[in-house]
Amino acid sequence: MIHSLERRWLFVFIMLVVTAGSAFLVKKQFSVLQAAPVSAVLPDSIGKWKTVESISFADRIIQVLGTSDVNGRIYQDDRGRQVEIILVKAARNRGAFHPPEYCMTGGGSELVGRGAGRLQIPSGQNTVTTLDYNEMIFQKDNTKLLVANWYYAGKERTSLFYTQQYKLILEQLLLKEGRGAVVNLYTEISHNGIDAARALMNNFMRESVPLIEKTIE
Repeated sequence: MIHSLERRWLFVFIMLVVTAGSAFLVKKQFSVLQAAPVSAVLPDSIGKWKTVESISFADRIIQVLGTSDVNGRIYQDDRGRQVEIILVKAARNRGAFHPPEYCMTGGGSELVGRGAGRLQIPSGQNTVTTLDYNEMIFQKDNTKLLVANWYYAGKERTSLFYTQQYKLILEQLLLKEGRGAVVNLYTEISHNGIDAARALMNNFMRESVPLIEKTIE
């Protein structure tokens, strides 16, 4: 449980993030990203998915996040369908992480749906792990996006932002490194509808999560 004082502090933190403006937004109609060096943490290929674009970030975004360990790529499958990934990692810096709805709505998108997902992910030979994640639908003009999102505190994965923040607070109180990460995935909801977009996202998550977690220290 997060005590009332900690909840109050986290509320203040969220408000500071909101007033700081958008930290990162998806490409095309949703994008505010500009040129800056891109790290090569994410692989060029993930199974059948191939990189079609490496996302770059403006200096002001890096300054707001307080970490240069920000990676983004757009992957495409053999049918031309695309998923974008934004991976942010930081140590001793809880402010680098926040729910995607704050930057998306701050950039003019409307949150029109949300829920929770659970997916079985391959984890080694003949084993699986359960990925719990947040699912959101955003709309801007005539474009809809499906977003999947989850967090890490150390190597521990959680779908709950407050849980991640609480664990990182404890890490810092214990004078530990307090490493964390957030993963945001985006895909456009086409005329095929939400079920097709969700199936596509799930396919990408099954392929990508084991590789993503190899980069989580």
